[in-house]
Amino acid sequence: MLQAAQRAFRLANSTARGCFPALRLPIMENDSGTGPAAAKRRMRRGGAGLSTRAAGGAGVAAPPPAEALLASRAPGPPRGLMPLIAGRFMSSTTAEHLTATRFADLEGISPLTKRALAEVMRYEQCTDVQAASLPVCLSGADVCVKAKTGTGKTLAFLIPAFEKLQKDAHRRGKIGALIVSPTRELASQIAEEAKTLATFHGFGVQVMFGGTKIGRDEERLRKRIPDILVATPGRLNDHLTNGALAPAMSELKVLVLDEADRLLDMGFRPALETLLRALPAKQTRQTVLFSATYPSDIQKLCAFALRPNFDMVDTVGEEDTHAAETVEQLYHVTSMEDQAAALWAAVQQHIQSNPSGYKIMAFFVTARLTALYSELFEAMGQPIVEMHSRKSQSARTKAADKFRAGTRCIMFSSDVSARGVDYPDVTLVLQVGLPSEKAQYVHRVGRTARAGKTGQGLILLADFERFFLRQLSDLPLSPAPELPGMADARAAAAAGLRRVDAESKAAAYRTWLGFYKTHTKACGWSLPQLVEQANHFAHILGYDGVPPIEPKTVGMMGMKGVPGLNIVRSERKGSRQGGSPRPDAVNNAFRGRGMSSGPARDRSMPDVRDMEAAYYGGGPGPGGGGGSGGGGGPDRRRRRGAA
Repeated sequence: MLQAAQRAFRLANSTARGCFPALRLPIMENDSGTGPAAAKRRMRRGGAGLSTRAAGGAGVAAPPPAEALLASRAPGPPRGLMPLIAGRFMSSTTAEHLTATRFADLEGISPLTKRALAEVMRYEQCTDVQAASLPVCLSGADVCVKAKTGTGKTLAFLIPAFEKLQKDAHRRGKIGALIVSPTRELASQIAEEAKTLATFHGFGVQVMFGGTKIGRDEERLRKRIPDILVATPGRLNDHLTNGALAPAMSELKVLVLDEADRLLDMGFRPALETLLRALPAKQTRQTVLFSATYPSDIQKLCAFALRPNFDMVDTVGEEDTHAAETVEQLYHVTSMEDQAAALWAAVQQHIQSNPSGYKIMAFFVTARLTALYSELFEAMGQPIVEMHSRKSQSARTKAADKFRAGTRCIMFSSDVSARGVDYPDVTLVLQVGLPSEKAQYVHRVGRTARAGKTGQGLILLADFERFFLRQLSDLPLSPAPELPGMADARAAAAAGLRRVDAESKAAAYRTWLGFYKTHTKACGWSLPQLVEQANHFAHILGYDGVPPIEPKTVGMMGMKGVPGLNIVRSERKGSRQGGSPRPDAVNNAFRGRGMSSGPARDRSMPDVRDMEAAYYGGGPGPGGGGGSGGGGGPDRRRRRGAA
């Protein structure tokens, strides 16, 4: 009788965890606290597990029913998500894109996947992206999907990956599917969704990103090679370079590049080149690429990563009309001296106009400038939620949760929050400085006016950035009314800058120089004029003299011999004098080059803060004309479903 009860418990527990007893697969533990090992821990602590009271007072442990275990594991409403039909939970943005197509009616999806969708994730209907792309991706073809964030695209690539592994008899101990994501936040979200979808498959899922000890990744890999790996490019290449991961990739069946346009914008082109060369040949795998836009650099990436005659699924069309239809869009052009004061005046005006509640997101061109303005506003008495790639993963998660749950709060962010993370009820989006391109402007504005609500966008440009307005000529952009209280704002900004740390100013100067080096043609500057403008910016910040910059950084930017720089060699080996410009300071440095733009040193962190681009110039900025490289050869694809 005892043996029968134990067998029943093992069956119930493995069913709830998503592992078939007949296969006797090892279970990868995760933070959810499920699985046999977790049950044993709960039993030792006297928590939930096998009941210590048998029916009728007998000394036999009564196993919990599988339904109860499954129900205990079913997800509740995550923060920032809304309840939907039949108890489902999804973001309000995704809910806008639901169609009449049901997962249960789609061919090529296994009963195990459909069961997880229906019983655990509680999804019934497909979004428009899923309905359009799933049939194509499930066919095994290489696919480029043009899709916006917040449209359910994660399941659009996870479901085909799972079906490919099951159909092709994936061998355990090898990585079958690799998903590459630009940021830690997105990688974590994808991994959590993959774990939930794997409930009845028994696939192991692991996520890797920087900001954590690489030894922890290696320890988990030694315990079990995951079937599905989600990672950011830098950390992934670290493991491939060290040799620990390469053998496990030898039978890769599916490669997914998520938010490919953002991967390139963040300076990951060299890392992607390295990765693609290290993986098995593209003829041996299925590759799926998702991108919100389809510019020439994405076309080149498709030619490099995908097999010829790949399919194209377009769920966006030629224009993203979301911002044009629902967001009041304004612009304000000012001198560089007045930019901080104008930002302060705009924020205070919005706060006073929305006494019952407001949620403001302000985007800056680099992480260091985000940190500078955050420090400035804190010094001026305005609390700020600071979000950028210089923050640790735990700090970024805490900041995201705080802003998501807040009702009277302001977030200052680099492009780490421009797409992919859903913040409800944003009332105002501010953009301070030059976006890298029109698509970036639109994506940022798209953080507001969601779920049928209205919102406002305001872009603050310096006078030398006015040219960018030509790129937005087809959008309903209007000049902002005169900002109130500018005299007081100037005085407050000047006083606040005196309390900002000098090294924060120096670091902001260096990233300002690096960012605008990529836009000198568009701004109409020579290199000496660029340095003159950068030094003037440092003077506006109240820095005493010209901030130091290392010879190595000057060389990387292609600015050797340019007068006006304060070149100082670091006294400590490996020191950065507080941080040299990195790819977050030069978002578009590689734009216009071919896929072989040159090498880059990739450090342990997988985001822009820890990669140094090998080239800082050579690409056209917004309005900067064409670059070398053309369109990457013939456009060999079959287009489907243009919206």
